[in-house]
Amino acid sequence: MDVTQWQTRLTENFTVNDCVGGNLLEIFEKERACGNFFVTTFHGQSVLIDSFLSFYIDTLKIARWVADKQWLAPGLSDLCICLRLLSRDV
Repeated sequence: MDVTQWQTRLTENFTVNDCVGGNLLEIFEKERACGNFFVTTFHGQSVLIDSFLSFYIDTLKIARWVADKQWLAPGLSDLCICLRLLSRDV
């Protein structure tokens, strides 16, 4: 069976409401509603979490910049670089 035949069979068997995978649309809507509920109900927590994540990303960017300037860690992930820089006596 070639690719076109597989795609045709999948389309025939998994089309709901004229959309392949149409059952997922209901889940997407529920995720959107849940996200909206979280943002409005837990606004303070959302602000704290978003601020922390922004700070964390900035920290990783600075660690990458320092590592690139000092040729410390070619090929390491940003998190590994950050941990390595934080453990050094600077």
